[in-house]
Amino acid sequence: DNDNDNDMGNGNVGDADLQQDGAQWPEHNSRVHNNGAGQPVAKDQPADDVDRADHNELDDAFANPADNAADNFLDDDEPGQDQQPQDEDNQQFQPDGHRRRLLSLQPHHKTFTLRWEQLATSLLSHDPASEIAVLTFGKDMALIAAKLARQYTNGTVMAMLPVSPTHASFKDTANVFKALDLDNAVLLPVDLDKPTISSLYTSPDLFKYQFLGLEIFGLVRRPDFVRVLGQLLSVAQLTFLEVPPPSLLDTLQQAFYAFDKEQRIFDSLIQAALASVGITAYSVQPVVGDVAGPTGPRTTRILKIEIFTMERKVAVDCDGSVMNLNVDKGQATIVSSDLATAINWPRAGQSVSLSLILKMSQGALPPSTLRRLFMQYLEMPVHADMCPTNILYTKGTVGYDAAIDGAGVEIPSFTDKSVLVDLLLSQLKLPFSFLEYGSFEGNISMAVADRFPTATVISIEPSQKLAETHWDTIKKNEGPFNNVVNSIQITSDLLFKLFESPEFMRYQFVSWRQLKRMMASNSGLDRNGFQQILGQIMATGVTAFFQMPSATVLSLAFATFFPGCACVPPKQELSFQSETHPAPAFVDTEKRFFAEAARLSAPPPPPYAYGWSSPPPPPSSGSGKHNITVRATSILPPDGVTWKLVRVDVARLSVQVNHHFDYRLDGHDRKYQLHCESNSTDQWKVWLVRQKDGFPIPYERVESVTLITLLRIGLLKEIKDRFYGIFLKLPLYEDMAPWNIVFRAGSLDYIDYDTRGVTFDKLAPYAFQILFLLMNYERTVNDFGHCPGHAKVPMDFPFIGHCAKSDTSKSCTEPSKPVPCADQTCRSTYIECLQAVYEQEQKQTEQRKQLESSGPSATHASITRHKQTDLWSFGEAGRLS
Repeated sequence: DNDNDNDMGNGNVGDADLQQDGAQWPEHNSRVHNNGAGQPVAKDQPADDVDRADHNELDDAFANPADNAADNFLDDDEPGQDQQPQDEDNQQFQPDGHRRRLLSLQPHHKTFTLRWEQLATSLLSHDPASEIAVLTFGKDMALIAAKLARQYTNGTVMAMLPVSPTHASFKDTANVFKALDLDNAVLLPVDLDKPTISSLYTSPDLFKYQFLGLEIFGLVRRPDFVRVLGQLLSVAQLTFLEVPPPSLLDTLQQAFYAFDKEQRIFDSLIQAALASVGITAYSVQPVVGDVAGPTGPRTTRILKIEIFTMERKVAVDCDGSVMNLNVDKGQATIVSSDLATAINWPRAGQSVSLSLILKMSQGALPPSTLRRLFMQYLEMPVHADMCPTNILYTKGTVGYDAAIDGAGVEIPSFTDKSVLVDLLLSQLKLPFSFLEYGSFEGNISMAVADRFPTATVISIEPSQKLAETHWDTIKKNEGPFNNVVNSIQITSDLLFKLFESPEFMRYQFVSWRQLKRMMASNSGLDRNGFQQILGQIMATGVTAFFQMPSATVLSLAFATFFPGCACVPPKQELSFQSETHPAPAFVDTEKRFFAEAARLSAPPPPPYAYGWSSPPPPPSSGSGKHNITVRATSILPPDGVTWKLVRVDVARLSVQVNHHFDYRLDGHDRKYQLHCESNSTDQWKVWLVRQKDGFPIPYERVESVTLITLLRIGLLKEIKDRFYGIFLKLPLYEDMAPWNIVFRAGSLDYIDYDTRGVTFDKLAPYAFQILFLLMNYERTVNDFGHCPGHAKVPMDFPFIGHCAKSDTSKSCTEPSKPVPCADQTCRSTYIECLQAVYEQEQKQTEQRKQLESSGPSATHASITRHKQTDLWSFGEAGRLS
């Protein structure tokens, strides 16, 4: 293993050294040091007695890389097509590079298998649901950390690697943690220098287990190595320490306090180390096993060290208060000079403080871990004292722990939906449409729809499961049916299609939960992309509401995770008392976030969005330019919350839009300019201007959404079937395409501005008879010899323009008069066209007869007058005078 070089700068112990035979060491020996208080401990069972059937999966995975065994890494099933990861968003697991990440650890898997078998007896006695805190140190021990995090899903694992975050071994291990979706584990690059060890030793954290790899003995040349080892051992109740052969530890003899040559070297080492920190009641049991090394078999040696009684001074807050952390027979208590009795310390062995994680990472917390913890912090309730020591990492999330003096009165957090619902409802006024992005089972949407039954509420759920749960709740409660549910991922492609369509909402709502999904690294958006979708959301409605962490929470979060940031006070002035926040740099940050982040530009979507082989043409310039002016207001309830509701109202808007949502699928190329103007939150107007003729189309009320949009954004099948039944009962209008049908207040309606005044319910029953009429009429006209061919009509409908072919260049686009006739007019059917032409021809024939009977001079005058009449008679009306 050539990766044994690390960043500690002290001596290293590699596999080649471990191949030395070393001193003879009884395999099944145990010693108890009780200082007169403990009882002898039974000898270990032989390692061969451990049930190995469940712990050889790494051998299979790495021995057969061509098969699917790697997918069963560490026993547990990987989330795949039939199993979703248990995260709040129910996103599909993507095992990109999974096999490569596992194979990158191939040199370590044999060692892992042996170690796990050696440790299984002690560990598997725990219920898999146990809440245990585990610390590991060393590259090889990282796989132990991964195994434990997967096996104990309620556990909390902190894995430390003695390498820089840019080292290949750290990257490989981090990739495995990511591939296995280990949310309950943090992986840290840790240099065990003096300050780091001191932080670990003086922390009020106590681990249930810790696993220390051979890298610990890289510190052997330090003059205080024995005390350092003692401090490390005292941070856990039970430690598994891998040790090298005794022959390599001759240099330790000079460091032992009272080295007894008659005792075995490891007993002397552990005794001296624990004695240096005042621990005398403990047990040491060796665990031995053989594993194949690079050049032959070697022996691994692990010491199992259990501490029965100990006491160490720890810092319990950010003001430097020091108390005693006591452990007596597994029970942890904490005592200070001003407390008459000891109080229990329930966090011991179950969780890890955020303070310790940040101190151990030394500012090098992996970006994905930093992002996850930071986002979780923003959703916490705010307490009076937000010192990171009081914030615990437990079961994969951070939460507040009232360490000594109680939690005090907390400020409600994001989890308190009732405050958000009441706040939103107070801002809404009928009539309106309401679109919620990322409804997540629909609590907000259903509350809005229930309070305002004549409103139109649209919910976009990010998964089918959430959408069905939402709809099932509506059905169970027998409403509100003015809330429709769609299942679709909220992507930049979806938001762009909404933006470039004429859909326009009265209100939109984006929760913090959805907003952070948009900001997540796996969303596929860079900074510019995120800024653009914010602008597009704002341009898709009169008013948009965004839920944001408050300035107080943001200020505390930056002080916690980025204490060196210029936006927070210097370290000597930094306070974690919530009353001292926000820092000046964070005042009104909620509004400034949107003012500085939102951008409004609409580049064409990528070619793959619509299956094109080349990009579509860019938006036209001139009147098609997009502009928006908004005003933002922060809304906060009187009692205060950890978040604020930012209301963004359009003051002026002008954007180019297309005929309907995802218009490219239907070949429509008509363009419109969408306008919105408002003078206040209650006074606004919205209208379209048709590009081809400048005709204005007012939005009399912004209270509906078109059927075509709902159908194309994942409308649930059951709702779609329900809509079909409603559609069949509508009056019959001329243009009942889905972009002219809207969902409004729980029902469907027709909105085409040009044709909504006329219905065809009485005429529709005669459709077949009318077509039959036109067909048979054509047969007879043809027999008369007056059917020269067919005129071209819109949509190429049959029979409408038959027998009306002529040399006219007239274009007829009005549905009521689609047939171009020889008399330069547009007629309803070819029959009307034939009648008009025949009448014209008859008049002309009669005029010729009259001229012929009046003589040559009269004929000449009549012809002249006829020509003039011809010029005068044919105007835009297209009729003879």
